[in-house]
Amino acid sequence: MDNIYLDNIYMDNNYLDNIYMDNNYLDNIYMDNIYMDNIYLDNIYMDNIYMDNIYMDNIYMDNIYLDNIYMDNNYLDNIYMDNNYLDNIYMANIYMDNIYLDNIYMDNNYLDNIYMDNIYMDNIYLDNIYMDNNYLDNIYMDNNYLDNIYMDNIYMDNIYLDNIYMDNNYLDNIYMDNIYMDNIYMDNIYMDNIYLDSIYMDNIYMDNNYLDNIYMANIYMDNIYLDSIYMDNIYVDNIYFDKMNMDSMNPSLR
Repeated sequence: MDNIYLDNIYMDNNYLDNIYMDNNYLDNIYMDNIYMDNIYLDNIYMDNIYMDNIYMDNIYMDNIYLDNIYMDNNYLDNIYMDNNYLDNIYMANIYMDNIYLDNIYMDNNYLDNIYMDNIYMDNIYLDNIYMDNNYLDNIYMDNNYLDNIYMDNIYMDNIYLDNIYMDNNYLDNIYMDNIYMDNIYMDNIYMDNIYLDSIYMDNIYMDNNYLDNIYMANIYMDNIYLDSIYMDNIYVDNIYFDKMNMDSMNPSLR
């Protein structure tokens, strides 16, 4: 570890279980006020873990149960979150793999109830990621397998999603590139079974984006390559599709 200042810290009932970390170097770590609540992790094996400078800020979680969690090689880098209130958070079985984030600054973050389920990612490299004000709301994903996922530089801005329930979700190889969204407010969004496949977007800049109620249903796409995609101001409203099975798509929108 290195320099570590936490601040006021109240946990509550905490059961961890079997925990093996491995080689761990954290660096400068300042948390701030941290109140958790009931916290049960379970079996947790991390592996090689190097974080770097990490400042979280005010962090209040609530009830938090993760489950079996195995990560692998994890390198985060500079990570500053800000005001963070999560709420009830239950994750389930979570196996990631090689995970490198990079510089990550979130900002004001309030998530709410968040339940994921089985989550297996694979190789995941995001890059520089700055969000801004972020409020998600109730978010339940379900069975989630992502695969190789490389994003790149990603700056969002103000982001409020709302109630979001996905269902079975398998994405596959997903490489985005430079992605700047801007102001993004979605609303209620329920998808259903969603399998995309290989998806490469490219440079993608949206702008002000407000979608509204969006319900999709079964959605299977296939190989999807977009290219440079710049949208601008985008306000959609209620959108309901149902079954959508596309196949190979390769448009280039500019």
